[in-house]
Amino acid sequence: MSRNFFVKGGEIDIIARQGNDLVVIEVKTRASLVYGFGEEAVDARKLHRMRYALTQYHVLFKIRYVRFDIISIEIDRMRMTSKIRHIKDIQTS
Repeated sequence: MSRNFFVKGGEIDIIARQGNDLVVIEVKTRASLVYGFGEEAVDARKLHRMRYALTQYHVLFKIRYVRFDIISIEIDRMRMTSKIRHIKDIQTS
């Protein structure tokens, strides 16, 4: 439906639909785990900004249910491999 939805004060990487549900997805990529896994970077402040952007998006579309997901990507440049984790329905409150 939408990628990189941005409003002043908030941003959402991916907005998708699954049936009648809206899925809000934050994507985090790491080439090193020095600062932790990608999903660990999605803190309360980031979720607040995502929820704010979603309120602006909500004006455009009728939404029954919203699910917040995280896609975490780890890249190993030495081995030329990557790992992708999809964490569904994270708690946002």
